[in-house]
Amino acid sequence: MNAEIQAKLDHLKEFLHGLGSVVVGFSAGVDSTFLIAAANRGLGDKAVAVTAYSATLPAAEREEATAIADQLGIRHVLLHIDELESADFAANTEQRCYYCKKTRFGALAQWAKEHGYAWVLDGANADDCLDYRPGMKAVAELEGVCSPLLEVGLTKAEIREISREWDLPTMIQEIPIEKKVGETK
Repeated sequence: MNAEIQAKLDHLKEFLHGLGSVVVGFSAGVDSTFLIAAANRGLGDKAVAVTAYSATLPAAEREEATAIADQLGIRHVLLHIDELESADFAANTEQRCYYCKKTRFGALAQWAKEHGYAWVLDGANADDCLDYRPGMKAVAELEGVCSPLLEVGLTKAEIREISREWDLPTMIQEIPIEKKVGETK
C-alpha cells in the first residue's frame, strides 16, 4: 500500500476513534463492508452494522448483508423500515434517492440513539462527489450522521485496494453487479 493511501487509512482510524461508538449503514457493498471492517478494527464492539430493509430491498441483498457480517464476525442488525409510506419517495421523482436516504438514515439515527450509539456512518467516498447523488444531501441534513470515507478522501479504487489487502469478502470474488447472491443467471 502506498504512503498516500496509508495516510488516509491512518486518518480514518483516528476519525473513527474520535466518534466513540458507531452504527454503520450496511448494504454489503464494497464501501459499507470496508467501513464496517475498519470500524470493527478500531472500535470493536462499539461498532455495529445495521441494514435498513423494506419492500424495496431484494431479499437476496438482505441475505448477502447477513452472510458478509457473519463472515466478518461483526454484529449485524436488520432494521425494518417502510419508505413507501413517504409520499415524496413513492412519487418516484428524480429526488427519490434523497427521500430514501433521508428515511433510511433517519431510522438508523433513531435506532442508534435508542441503543446508545453516538454516530451513524454512511459509506459515501470521495468519488461520489463526482456524480449526481441527492442522497448525500439527506445525509448532510441529518444530525449524528457522517461519511468518514468521504471525510478522509478515500476513493473507490483506494477502498478496493485496501479491501483486497484485508481479504474482505466483497473483494475475494468480484461479482458483476447483475450477479447478486440468490440469482441464477
